[in-house]
Amino acid sequence: MNTVTADRLPATTVTAAVTVTTVTTAPEILALAESLCTGAAGVPTLVVTAVNRTREVQLDLSRITDEFPDDIRLVVIENPDLTRAFTGAMPPDATPYNGAARIYPAHDLGWMTDPFADDLLFTGITDANADRVTGVVIDRLRVILAAADLHRPAPDADRAAVRPFRGEFSGALSPRSAMVTSSDAPGAFGVLQLDLDALQVSPTVTVDGLFRDGDEVRGTLGADGTVASLDGLREPAAMVAELVVGGCYPAVVTGKAGKSQVGVQVIPGTGSTLTQQGIDRTAATGDVVTVRVQSVSEREGQVRIAVGPVVDGTARLRDAPALRDGGPAWLSGPAGSAGSAGSAGSAESADTAAPSPATSPSAGPDSELAVLRGRVPALRAQIHGLSAEIDRLRDALNTVNDENRYAWDEHDRLDQENALLRDRLTAAGLSLPGGVAGVPAGTAAAGTSGTSGASGRRPRGSRKLRVDRQTVYTECVLKGTEFTAPDDQLAEEIRLSWARNVDAPAKADHPLNYRFGDGFLASVEKTVGAGESARRKLPDVLAWIAAGYEDRTSRHHAFRAGTSGGAPRVVRHTDGAKAFRVDLETSTAAARRLHYWKLPDGSVEFHSVNLHDDYPTM
Repeated sequence: MNTVTADRLPATTVTAAVTVTTVTTAPEILALAESLCTGAAGVPTLVVTAVNRTREVQLDLSRITDEFPDDIRLVVIENPDLTRAFTGAMPPDATPYNGAARIYPAHDLGWMTDPFADDLLFTGITDANADRVTGVVIDRLRVILAAADLHRPAPDADRAAVRPFRGEFSGALSPRSAMVTSSDAPGAFGVLQLDLDALQVSPTVTVDGLFRDGDEVRGTLGADGTVASLDGLREPAAMVAELVVGGCYPAVVTGKAGKSQVGVQVIPGTGSTLTQQGIDRTAATGDVVTVRVQSVSEREGQVRIAVGPVVDGTARLRDAPALRDGGPAWLSGPAGSAGSAGSAGSAESADTAAPSPATSPSAGPDSELAVLRGRVPALRAQIHGLSAEIDRLRDALNTVNDENRYAWDEHDRLDQENALLRDRLTAAGLSLPGGVAGVPAGTAAAGTSGTSGASGRRPRGSRKLRVDRQTVYTECVLKGTEFTAPDDQLAEEIRLSWARNVDAPAKADHPLNYRFGDGFLASVEKTVGAGESARRKLPDVLAWIAAGYEDRTSRHHAFRAGTSGGAPRVVRHTDGAKAFRVDLETSTAAARRLHYWKLPDGSVEFHSVNLHDDYPTM
């Protein structure tokens, strides 16, 4: 997360050197979601999103941070892609987007199951009402802070002093972070977040390699109330003393060292090189392999562990040393390892079998479940990222298809016009000059050898497939002036599009079933120009929807009462019709959007065509 001054944010009046936190990467989004869902921040968090089109923040952030310099956390998300990732990482209906803001209390996580229980979401923020909404946000934050009984400490308080804590390990949030229940924790939750990265523990170590559920955790808290150190961590030299030369141990791969060589760690904080044929191609960073300790020495104050491959399949795999006094083995054996593999029936083999992810004390069901839960936000963000990429590619494909189709229609029109002119010249007994389309140089129009058909047009290989498959498309398109009444004209264009695009066997099951709502034609005339590509595309989109093929339109989705993801969808109470919104254009400024009602009987009522940021009253 980047900490920036408020004067660098759009639409923000600067009155002091106030700082906010701007999220700029997907991992920061996941960390934000994790802290909100666990209450680890200890204070209320105000998340503000920027308007998608302008990337501007409407709320007066400096006014809010002046009011609460220490008691809240203020986070800004400017990138709409990160906003979508945030929505995927959070509980349903619990996130703002497109200029909206939301408060997340830390003392009460009831919003996770009932996102509409309190007045926490603020939408529809504009330049005209930004000051008023900012005041409402400040008032609501005061109420939440009072409910949490959080008071700003005096400047000379001893909160900066490092103090000890004692708690109980409550489970992993991710491979490198965990929760600790402690009465010494600041705030009302009594929960500390343990972060191995902040403690600068070796990156090969996970929380499951340090603690089991219910283990006592001791250490010190820093000035900001976070865990600053842990008691009982062992030095590498003490762990190395437990290694048996000639014994086989699990080791984690730290990277490729050379041809048929990888770096490994038997003990965190040390480094060894494993040489084994082809291992640089079969083992990746983070994989666990089995090695044999060949020697242990100390040189220039550094512990050196020489390791080699395990060539004897019956060798017993020993437990890795513990990183913490009384803790579990810091590393489990590789998947599929079986301790004394050659004596499966012996008692010794059963007692000394290598710990596997399913049986190791450091990877019991509860801790495994916690690790899996910790991966959920990342997987959700990945899903939403892929969905966004699919939507983008689908929009691009639709645009290309539209452009190709319009180009072919224009080609057909010109081709037909050219053929008509040739026929008229031929009927008048005039010869066509060489170089005219469809006529070889030096030949006449009629009866010329080397041409194809009565029209004299040459066959085109790339065009032939289209003519064979879509012969009806060569029909001349409507000029737009066949009818004087706009509704009759558009209805005929819809009928013609339906006749062309819906296969004959499907027409009986997908008839046109629609009507124009009051004001629809006026909105078309106001919003869409007669010569624009959106006007040529409009009948096709209307025909797909009227025939029940909504899935063939671009970004078809429910129309909601507000711009936030948690806003309820619009339903017309008089007849139960549901409102929908469809993209007429994509990747263009002021793109047009179609709005319509879908009635319970399956029929459609077209409501209006509006610009992207104009939301009609439905």
